[in-house]
Amino acid sequence: MKLNGQGCYRIKKWVFWVMVLLFITLITMAGQKEKIREKWLHSQKRVEISFEGEKSELKDISTCYLCGLNNESLMGVFQGSDDIGIISLLDWYIVELRLDSYKDSKGSQITYTNTGGTFYSTGGSPSRGMANAEIMLPDTYKLDMNFLAEHLCQKCLDKITESLRYSKWEYEEKKVIPLCIVDFQTLEIYSLQDYHAGCMVRDYWINMEHEENEIRVEAFYVPERI
Repeated sequence: MKLNGQGCYRIKKWVFWVMVLLFITLITMAGQKEKIREKWLHSQKRVEISFEGEKSELKDISTCYLCGLNNESLMGVFQGSDDIGIISLLDWYIVELRLDSYKDSKGSQITYTNTGGTFYSTGGSPSRGMANAEIMLPDTYKLDMNFLAEHLCQKCLDKITESLRYSKWEYEEKKVIPLCIVDFQTLEIYSLQDYHAGCMVRDYWINMEHEENEIRVEAFYVPERI
């Protein structure tokens, strides 16, 4: 390489093409490395991860975060409503998917919330019976089972832990998704793990999409035709 009179470097053609070839080779090797890793992972056996057998430590079941009344839980506000929600099991933050008031509400609604590094975006059109939520989990999240055992009665703890069942490749670094869907009317819990693409909750269809730490949920009111 030589500096020309205009302050620019002149590179010989063969040097330029060697640099291009090296660049392409590096990109190809990076892609091959990921393919080899995927092939290695998929050559392993699948293992089921379960939280079955967790024991509740709650003394007064009337203060259960899910089925009871507790000032630290918003479930008391939503219990009995004809609506669907998402519970973050990291801190028991509740996201409401507003479908109950679809007959009365007009227009679209969008809200943004950030709690302890978890980002929530919710929106929808209640008048059309549609709602959606997007949750972005922090990279370093960790589910605290002691927190759940301390604030849930045994029946509700069993519901939650059942929804957390998931599978992975034997040596895959994969964590449980610390979220679940709740039917406020029946208090039934539905899984949001990545092997689910959707589920039916009474007259609502719930669609789920997963991409690394990002979870997208869409809810639609689809009553049966009479």
